Amino acid sequence: MGHLKEIIALMGEIAPPGLAESWDNCGLQIGDPEQEIKKIAIALDPDFDAIKYCVSNKFDLLITHHPLFFSGIKALDFSTVFGQLIKEAVKNDLAVYSAHTNLDSVRLGLNDFFFEKMGLKSGPSIIPSSADDMENGLGRISYLEKEAFCLDFASEVKNKLKIENLRISGCKDISSKIIGVCTGSGASLMTKAKELGAKIFVTGDVKYHEAQHASEIGVCLIDAGHYGTEKIVCELLKKKLDSLLKDKGFGIETEIFLTKDVFLNF
Repeated sequence: MGHLKEIIALMGEIAPPGLAESWDNCGLQIGDPEQEIKKIAIALDPDFDAIKYCVSNKFDLLITHHPLFFSGIKALDFSTVFGQLIKEAVKNDLAVYSAHTNLDSVRLGLNDFFFEKMGLKSGPSIIPSSADDMENGLGRISYLEKEAFCLDFASEVKNKLKIENLRISGCKDISSKIIGVCTGSGASLMTKAKELGAKIFVTGDVKYHEAQHASEIGVCLIDAGHYGTEKIVCELLKKKLDSLLKDKGFGIETEIFLTKDVFLNF
């Protein structure tokens, strides 16, 4: 057992809030820092299914990657789906905390974990957090011992991340010893990754003109989906949080709630 403020402090060690992008809203979304925490659920999204599961199974805290609130709320209408979600959490004393772009950027965070799942070592950030902090930042580069053919690497991504379908655009007959990744939605980092030598780039949410641009700059662009590249975040968070909870002597149970993909492969 511990207090929410103590769990928040541990999450700050895993993903320092100062690494979040300026537009992001990481940290405590709902809750009282003084409330007691006995059970923690970890999910990709704070959606209604996750909230209902937490309430039904008496969890005290839901930790997610995607924030519950992205922008200011001017009204809280309980007749809306979003309003009902908030009401359900508050009524049942369910705290919600999110680690988003800070977890993307931190060294040994989500982008590094992508390469770990691929059996590869991660290298430098594609865009460092600042001139004074080259360690953390958005996206990652991995240097391979031998060149990988893009279609073969795409198959590896599909198999090791257990993704049913992915999309490939740009130069589909290219090989590279340097791979770039930005989990979630990160095609905007593709050009910078190419400048760093990456001719294969993996991300999600690729738009039509971004796919065209991949051809123009000589990159094989692998769209493994927003969900596909980020669903591993639950495994990462549980692994890191369990280690800290054990080290600090907290007897708190953690469990992963598997968020469903919003898309149906048809």
